[in-house]
Amino acid sequence: MRYSICFLLTSCLCVICSTEVLAEMTEKEIQTEIADNIAGEYIDCGVYFNLVYEGAEKAGRMELAKQYSALVDHCYGSAYMLIKSNRDEEMASKVSTSLVSMRNTFLRDEIGNNLSNLSVLSNKYMDRCINIVKDPTDMMESWAQKIRSKY
Repeated sequence: MRYSICFLLTSCLCVICSTEVLAEMTEKEIQTEIADNIAGEYIDCGVYFNLVYEGAEKAGRMELAKQYSALVDHCYGSAYMLIKSNRDEEMASKVSTSLVSMRNTFLRDEIGNNLSNLSVLSNKYMDRCINIVKDPTDMMESWAQKIRSKY
C-alpha cells in the first residue's frame, strides 16, 4: 500500500512533533535535521528505484519499468516535500537536486556504473526501500528518536 505525499508529510510532522518538546530555540533545528534525514532515506530509495527502472527499460520490461518509475516519483516527491517543509521553494529545489545528484553518483560508483551489477545495490536497498514505501512509520520514528537522543 502506498501513501500519498500529503499523508506522508503529515505523518512525518506528527512523528517529529510527538516526542518531548525541547528548547524552543533548537526545536526547529531538530525538526529540520529529522526531516532531512528522512528525506535522505527517500532520496536513496528514489535513486535505487531509478537505477532499477533504467535496467528494466533497457531489458525491454516496460511494465516493470513503469512500476519503478512510479516509485521513483513517489520517493523524490516525498523527499522534496520534507526538504521544502523547512526551506523556501527555491532552496528546497537546489537541495533536492544536489542530494539526488550526489547519491546517484555514489550508487552508480558502487555498481561500477554498470546496471548488470544492480544486485550489489539490491542487497542493500531493495527490502529497506520497499518497506519505506509501504509503511514509512518505523523509519520516521527511528530517525526522530535517533536525532532527539542527541540533544
